[in-house]
Amino acid sequence: MVELEGTVIGATLWNAAYQMALIDYAKPFKQSRGKGKRKHILPFPPLSADDVELHKKLLDLRDTFLAHSDISAKDAMLYVNVISGQPLPMIASNTDPLLPSLAVVKAHVERILDVWYLQGRRCD
Repeated sequence: MVELEGTVIGATLWNAAYQMALIDYAKPFKQSRGKGKRKHILPFPPLSADDVELHKKLLDLRDTFLAHSDISAKDAMLYVNVISGQPLPMIASNTDPLLPSLAVVKAHVERILDVWYLQGRRCD
């Protein structure tokens, strides 16, 4: 995430990099079902209710929007219009969910790492 701070690149590329960082955040806290399956899931450390809420929000974003395309989260609808006698199908969905700011997520991750450091937990 440090590389994203102050980076002047196109909004689309920055957003893609940030979304990948959020997916990577969730990995240690989720069971892996694919190749390279992880057997150990890290428990969330004892932090504030706000941190627990943000953690749940990040995992939910990963599960329903970032790493998977849940049609229910996007509420996609098929519309068909006719222009010049030709059908023009279009799929429309809700706008992307608002992602927490980079500064908020970075501070959240730092608090998690501080607790693990004090507990002597390895994060690899």
